[in-house]
Amino acid sequence: MTHWFELILTDLDHVFELDSDEEFDDSVGQMANDLYDAGCDDGTFGCSNKVFKIGFAREAATLEEAVRSAISDVRKAGLQVGRVELNTPPFLESINAQLAGEAISTSM
Repeated sequence: MTHWFELILTDLDHVFELDSDEEFDDSVGQMANDLYDAGCDDGTFGCSNKVFKIGFAREAATLEEAVRSAISDVRKAGLQVGRVELNTPPFLESINAQLAGEAISTSM
């Protein structure tokens, strides 16, 4: 079963203190490579508003197993996880949009 969630990374403030955009890009690129090599090839690594996160679509029997294995892989890459956030699977977003549309059309 596929489980969707995000891991929010911590202790990366030093990355924003680098002297140049090139150093920043190199540092972020190295983190992405380290994550991939550590087994996070099912995650999408990114940064928004100075928060680094990895969005996962991980196969596991349970959500807990998926999250724990992802945290372990992130730690193998030398990074720390601050918290976990759950994502709505894409197919549920689609179904919810359809249901919302049906509710609107039937209430008119």
